[in-house]
Amino acid sequence: MRSRSDSPASPAPFAAVGRAASRGRRVVSAVVGLALAGVVVLASAGCDRQGGLDEARALLEAGRVDAALDALRDALSERPDDPALNLLYGRALVAGGEPSLAVWSLTKAGRDPALFSEAMLLLARAQISTHDEDGAVATLSSLLEREPDDLRALHLMVEACIEARQLDRALETVERALDLAPDDLGLEMSRMRVFLHLDRKDEAEEVLAGIRRRIPELADLDDEQSDYLAGRYCAIEAMFRFESGDPDHARTSFEQCLTDHPDHPQVLSSAIEFFDALGERDRATTIARDVLDRDPGNLGRRVALATRLTRLGHADEAETLLRSVVEAQPGVWTALVDHYVDVEEQAKALDALDHAIAEAQGPIPGDWKTMRADLLIQTGRLDEAERAIDEIEEEVYATTARGRLELARGHPARALELFERGLRLWPDGTAARYLAAEAAEQLGDFERAEAEYREAYRSDQTYTDAGLQLADLLASRGLPGEAATLANAYLQNNPDDADGFERAIGWALEAKDGDLARTFLVHYQRQPGSSVRAAAFAVRHLLQTHQTAQAAKLADDLRLDPALPAHFPLLEARCEAWVASGRAAEALALVRRARQAEPQRLDLAGLEAELLAATGATREARAAWEQALARDPGWAPALRALAAVAERDGDAARARDLYDRAAAADANDADSLVRAAGLLPAGPEGETRLREALRRQPRNGSAAAALAARLVDRGPASRAEVDALLARARRFGAAERADALAERVGASPPRPSESGR
Repeated sequence: MRSRSDSPASPAPFAAVGRAASRGRRVVSAVVGLALAGVVVLASAGCDRQGGLDEARALLEAGRVDAALDALRDALSERPDDPALNLLYGRALVAGGEPSLAVWSLTKAGRDPALFSEAMLLLARAQISTHDEDGAVATLSSLLEREPDDLRALHLMVEACIEARQLDRALETVERALDLAPDDLGLEMSRMRVFLHLDRKDEAEEVLAGIRRRIPELADLDDEQSDYLAGRYCAIEAMFRFESGDPDHARTSFEQCLTDHPDHPQVLSSAIEFFDALGERDRATTIARDVLDRDPGNLGRRVALATRLTRLGHADEAETLLRSVVEAQPGVWTALVDHYVDVEEQAKALDALDHAIAEAQGPIPGDWKTMRADLLIQTGRLDEAERAIDEIEEEVYATTARGRLELARGHPARALELFERGLRLWPDGTAARYLAAEAAEQLGDFERAEAEYREAYRSDQTYTDAGLQLADLLASRGLPGEAATLANAYLQNNPDDADGFERAIGWALEAKDGDLARTFLVHYQRQPGSSVRAAAFAVRHLLQTHQTAQAAKLADDLRLDPALPAHFPLLEARCEAWVASGRAAEALALVRRARQAEPQRLDLAGLEAELLAATGATREARAAWEQALARDPGWAPALRALAAVAERDGDAARARDLYDRAAAADANDADSLVRAAGLLPAGPEGETRLREALRRQPRNGSAAAALAARLVDRGPASRAEVDALLARARRFGAAERADALAERVGASPPRPSESGR
């Protein structure tokens, strides 16, 4: 499973965090690598300290990483704070492809002055490989303060600064390193990259020419080293041509690089990046397919291609690609866990993890246990999750998992206490911060939520969508400009977040920054896998701004295959534009043709029902929804649509039942609970539904206003709770209802921090 930047209290094994899970955000997974077979379990209880270290070190040096990890886990269970054990465990985790997990142990090891340098170097490498470049810069700064001439640290600092876009510092560092090692060709290549990023192209060209002259002079290299260096130079020169504004020359160079160095990792990654940047994603995908075809048994290449296919919207093909080798390569189950979490199929992710556990030999690693508990929580198997948490040995993981379990059970105060306990163990825990923010929101403490989201975003900008959540809260306080600015930074690190782009565009427009909104839209449309949704968003934006003719023209001009499931968002947007421009019958005919080709697709059935209603065929629309519901009694869109029909017909009991069923079918559906509560007389049943709606969506202003009204109508109510609910309603889109209720009961006006206005 993939690793992303995080800290132990995040905890790394959490398959997805909070709202990030529902948006398919990439996740930190802490399942060890892809090689699960042949794990050797070594009992170290009877070994003395040095004997256990030597044995694990020998295993690691022999390349038996899994065996070394098992031996070290046994030793650490007895001596969890032993610096030398933690250092070796961190080394093993990095070697095993799990650098995010190494952070915890390497930080412990670094507290020993004798191990500080080695631990900090390993920690920085782990941070860079998990995209925590800012963390790596901080780690290396502390090392270079003690050892300013450490070339290993200077090399890493240059790399970290480039990736963190601290370019002036990168240049200063590379110049300092070249003073110590003037013949280091790798440093010269890094120097050229820095000049390119600084747009100092003439100086970059001068460095490139110097490298070109020097490569033939390196006679002390063996053939393998020479080939690797030549491939690296080829990729750098081709990318230099591209970044210098010469894409045609760059294309020729990359094609030659692929011919001369077809399996060089930097050539492959740079070529794929280049063709993606040109919008030629099919060519980039062909490169990834070809490299797998040359070595079909290479699981890393298979996983890379599957990840790319998922990102491009071909999740079914990616799943087939991975599942096709489960018999021959059982280690692929761990990649399937990541895949299913990415596509928001947590139940399948849990099943894949159980297969991985069954295939593994020896004790189940602690991080697997944590991930399993988390997936059980996400799939609603809470009692099983509680038993799974009991098996987690690491206190910080277990504490945070218990907090998440309490949050899932609707106990935010208790959850917050547990998250606070976890944060005392590891103050920079990204996931614990994020989940603490969710708990604070459920308690109505949005000031605390902002603070926790801010800290989560500060500690890691890619693991969660904390930056986006913080931006949303800023916008709700009347600060759309600040929200858009924060979203701009967030999206640079999370360019695959389609929801983030759409919200950022809205904030930029609200702040009257049309240039920023257009910039967001352009970048959104360029993201692999986002072009269809981005086009649909553009059509809907024109409709929302009453540019109906332009919306219809754009919808007509966009390439669309109605039969492709991946094109459904654009099909839906085209139909909306046609309905708005008086072409509802034409839209209905289009959808019916698509349904003839794919009669089992529920999304097409639902769209047909909506279009029937738009054409005035309400009876047929209702029948279409009923047919869809008969095929899938738990399909939430059909339940909601039929509930609305029943409500319009005055059948309150049926409407309430359907709304309740819709809410049960969709764990994120708060509006159905609000509608169901509105169909109930005064009493606890309605209040219960509204409180559950606010638990699911703490920023639902309608639910807050409705609950405040019920509390007032019930009689003597807590004035503090009513005032807090009214403040929440004002902040989140129900200001008129809140003001009317406040006037009725004589409630005090909101403080500026409550309303943000």
